Parts: sequence; structure tokens; C-alpha cells
Amino acid sequence: MRRDLSFFLVVFVMAIALTLVRSSSVRSAVAPLFIAVYVVYLVIVIRFEEQNREADIAPLTLGSLVARVRRQAAAADPSTWGATLQTLLALVLIIIGAQIFVGQIIDLSASLGINATALALIISPFATELPEKFNSVIWVRQGKLRWH
Repeated sequence: MRRDLSFFLVVFVMAIALTLVRSSSVRSAVAPLFIAVYVVYLVIVIRFEEQNREADIAPLTLGSLVARVRRQAAAADPSTWGATLQTLLALVLIIIGAQIFVGQIIDLSASLGINATALALIISPFATELPEKFNSVIWVRQGKLRWH
């Protein structure tokens, strides 16, 4: 969790600082740095995960949910239709959630008298990363993630 929060805070502070730079050429020149930092972060996360694959976690699939409701054993491999339906349902919910989120940012910015883009730059990282941090905390508390 410390690693994730450290990367997030450094990149977030860099992004906020970059909004203070007026030159679009400077912002464009720095943009690849954000991509490079993200790639480094992914490599670190993937290596960490490969080293710590001790806990088997049951997959969260539509088929496993239906099996639990029916009080049956879940199939080892999800069906193609189930995976397709789950993916489409997730995509629809993401689109609906994004529309609601953007609408709320616009309404909040209007009521606060703040530029909507500036407010989105402040709120969006928290809205997208905070659930991930809560997952990390929950996993650590449940012993599913071990620190070495």
C-alpha cells in the first residue's frame, strides 16, 4: 500500500504542478514522463505480484455469483456467454457511472464557482484511486496480501 500511495502522491503532485505551467510545449514535453512513470509502476506491481502469488482467490464472475445464489458449486472455467455478458454489463455500468460522475463535477463546479476542469483534476484521481486503496487495506487485513 505504501508503494501505491507513494507513486500516486508523486504523480498527483507533478500533475498539479504542471497545471501551473502556462507553456503548452512544456506540458507536452513532460507528458511522456507520466507514461514512463506509469510503465515503471506497472513493472514493479507485476513483479511484486509474481513473487507473492501465495493466496488463491476465488474468481469473481457472473457464473460464480449465479452458482452461489443457486447454492451450487461454481464451474472451474466461466462460460463464454457468462464472460461476455459480465463484460458488457460492466461496460454499460462504467459508461453510466462516468456520465453521472461528469455531470456531478459540472454541477459542483458551477455551485462552487470553480472551473470544472480544475475541479475534475483535483477530484478524479481520488475517485479512481481511493477504491483501490480500500481494496489494498481490506486484503491486508484479511491476510490475502503479504508484505516481505
